[in-house]
Amino acid sequence: MSCVRAVRGLAPICGFQSLAVLSRCVSFSPRQVASDASFHSVSFSESDHPRVLITRGLGQLGVGLAKLLRKQFGKYNVILSDIRKPPAHVYQSGPFIFSDYKNLCEIVVNNHISWLIHYSALLSAVGEANVSLACDVNITGLHNVLDVATEHGLRLFIPSTIGAFGPMSPRNPTPDLCIQCPRAIYGVSKVHPELMGEYYHHRYGLDFRCLRYPGIISADSQPSGGTTDYAVQIFHDAVEAGNFVCNLRPDTRLPMMFVDDCLRATLEVLEAPAEVLSMRTYNISTMSFTPEDLEQEIRRHLPDLQVTYETDPVRQAIGENYAVQIFHDAVEAGNFVCNLRPDTRLPMMFVDDCLRATLEVLEAPAEVLSMRTYNISTMSFTPEDLEQEIRRHLPDLQVTYETDPVRQAIGESRTHQSSAIQDV
Repeated sequence: MSCVRAVRGLAPICGFQSLAVLSRCVSFSPRQVASDASFHSVSFSESDHPRVLITRGLGQLGVGLAKLLRKQFGKYNVILSDIRKPPAHVYQSGPFIFSDYKNLCEIVVNNHISWLIHYSALLSAVGEANVSLACDVNITGLHNVLDVATEHGLRLFIPSTIGAFGPMSPRNPTPDLCIQCPRAIYGVSKVHPELMGEYYHHRYGLDFRCLRYPGIISADSQPSGGTTDYAVQIFHDAVEAGNFVCNLRPDTRLPMMFVDDCLRATLEVLEAPAEVLSMRTYNISTMSFTPEDLEQEIRRHLPDLQVTYETDPVRQAIGENYAVQIFHDAVEAGNFVCNLRPDTRLPMMFVDDCLRATLEVLEAPAEVLSMRTYNISTMSFTPEDLEQEIRRHLPDLQVTYETDPVRQAIGESRTHQSSAIQDV
């Protein structure tokens, strides 16, 4: 299953606008679920929206996911929770409550919660520095969540990570089901909910769902202790200080994902009908790049950026144990027949950029529009360019060119010599 099938390897990486307190939001519950219990996830009609609770909502993803879900299900159907006081704009944007391990069950009952999104976790580098706390938050804290979700028939989403793979996992592609054997406590503690969620699903009927997140790039949050966090911090430091110290080697290739794609994938797997899920945990297709790649891309916009590499042995070891250079949760035929000549250069645009441009022109005040029709700046490439880029990740790809005269003629008639089409 592919929740996000986004190929962004040829798109600019740098299209973004210019240690959260780590805490134990849930913990072990002494209550045991009866072994003969039978529970089922709540189902919803088109007119009946789910009631959603997000734990550790003030982390990197909680606020953004709440915003997306509120657009989908209504402002008051999505509740953010944390043990910290929220900023004013978060407090004013929709329901927010205090939540820790003591009152999770009470919150679920009193607010008629039907979906629980559990984001409470210590990330990789912080976890290695405090293994005991990582076990307490990521493993022990999970048990209360599983019990509450099972008892009340919730749909439970808990993210996993690329860190759940290790050096023995297959690479390029890394399938959904394979040997994992992570070597860092963060990865070990994320394999645990994958397996426990699968167990609770088969034993008690819990509607458990999970995605293995890659590194998430966002502009409106601070890094929180992950190995891939350099790809967030570099943007802040580049704009604010003009220099950045990277704690990974420049050639360390890791999978990444833009935050909007991650949130959309999360919503898609939450909304998917239970009968279409063949398993409980899935990979997400992503781009992958190195610190050096990102440095070069940012330098196109900030040419004076200074980057130095001071490798942190702990983070470097964690990064090298991540098994994937790029995720492919479904590799289909492994071959492709192209109906254009390999040197046919055409302008292209990623769908998210197209939709964002459409929204921007719709929202623009009439007085700022000097004309009624505009071109959009795009990238341009040939089938051969794209083939070579994909082959970096799928070296066994077979491409044949069987030119369709009609499509070729249409392609050649288009303005395509520049990656940025001019309005006049």
